[in-house]
Amino acid sequence: MGTVRLSADEFRSRLRERGFGWDPVSFYHFTPLGESADGSYVYRSSPFADRQVHVVLFVQRPECIDVYAHEEYNWLRHPRKHAAEENIDRVGGVSAVREWFDETDVPYDRRDRIRRTVDHVVQRARRYVNDRAAAHPGRLPVVRHVLSTVTEGKGRSKS
Repeated sequence: MGTVRLSADEFRSRLRERGFGWDPVSFYHFTPLGESADGSYVYRSSPFADRQVHVVLFVQRPECIDVYAHEEYNWLRHPRKHAAEENIDRVGGVSAVREWFDETDVPYDRRDRIRRTVDHVVQRARRYVNDRAAAHPGRLPVVRHVLSTVTEGKGRSKS
């Protein structure tokens, strides 16, 4: 659904202020590249509400948190439907969370799943190159420059 531009602690605090609670059941969420979640929170209008909004956090770096959201059956009221992932509404969950972000000035960047996946690949490649460059100083300055240009958006034509 997008990337939040806050520290993880600040964003978690805002989630709690808005009524979201930590979700102990959700430990199986991963990015398309296999990175595990750094937090999972749900919002319910009441403890046994029929549905809940589920937000999953993936901290990429300080003040850069990829957020995924969906609406689903409340696992407290409908454990089987929840476990079977019946009627998950990604559009409804994303809409609800974006509306909250807009109302409360949560700084975020809307990006589609393809863009987030590409960014994850570039980030991993950049970490790999930086680790190699640290181990072998002076051998990879050109590759590091190209990766920094791609990840910072330089060199892209403006259309």
